[in-house]
Amino acid sequence: FLSYAAEDRDAAEQLAGRLRAELAEVRVFDYRLSIDIGQAWQQEIDAAIEGCTKIVALMSPNYFASPECKEELMVARLRHKRSNFSVFFPLYWKDAGQALALWLQAITYSDCREGDAQRLDEVSKRLATQLR
Repeated sequence: FLSYAAEDRDAAEQLAGRLRAELAEVRVFDYRLSIDIGQAWQQEIDAAIEGCTKIVALMSPNYFASPECKEELMVARLRHKRSNFSVFFPLYWKDAGQALALWLQAITYSDCREGDAQRLDEVSKRLATQLR
C-alpha cells in the first residue's frame, strides 16, 4: 500500500516503478490506479491497508497537511502494531519539521530528504528485498 500526498505523485511513481522493476509480481496499491470507477474508494483503501504486506508512507509537509494521508497513517500505525511491528515502512521524503509525531520519531524510517531521487531508488531496492 503506497500512501502519499497528491503533490508527491512523481516520487510515488518513481518508487512504484522501481519496485515493479525489482519484483515483476509485486502489486502496488495506488489509489489513482487501483480503484475502479464507481467503487466506494474508502472501502477499497481500508481493504488494501488491511490486506497488504507493507504500508509505505511517503512523508512530507504535503503528506502531513492532508487529512486523508493522516488517516491512512493512523490506520497504518494500528495495523503495524497488530502485526508485531512488521508492516509499516515509513519513508521520509521531505522535511516536515514539527509535523513528525513523536511516535514516528521512535520508528526507524528511510531518509530520502530533501527529495533525493537517487536515495529513493536505493530505498526501493531495500523494500523490494523485504518483499521477496
